[in-house]
Amino acid sequence: MKRHLLTVIFLAVCLCAYSCSRGLSPEEQKQGETLRSELEGVRKEASAAEAQVVQYSGGLVKGLLQARLEILKTTEALIQQRIHAIEGRAPVSLQTLASKPDPERAERLAEEIKQQ
Repeated sequence: MKRHLLTVIFLAVCLCAYSCSRGLSPEEQKQGETLRSELEGVRKEASAAEAQVVQYSGGLVKGLLQARLEILKTTEALIQQRIHAIEGRAPVSLQTLASKPDPERAERLAEEIKQQ
């Protein structure tokens, strides 16, 4: 039992040492630096937006500023996640959902709209 436990611990230590010894490629380092500078800019914008939100007591302008602040916070979180993914060597895949246009169906729908 002790022997198996020691073997597992040894393998875990070797695996950690191997994964920590591998550095980031120059491209990944450049990407990380770019994202860090972008993150700093977003943080500055967010702090400026927070200062603007405090100036208003309510109304549409305050609502728009709060929406902007939440978008900046979301952007900050996404950039942080991307940095962690690069540093942790996690695969990142960007997907954009799109649909094919169907001109015939569009014409039918246009006719239905005209009739209504």
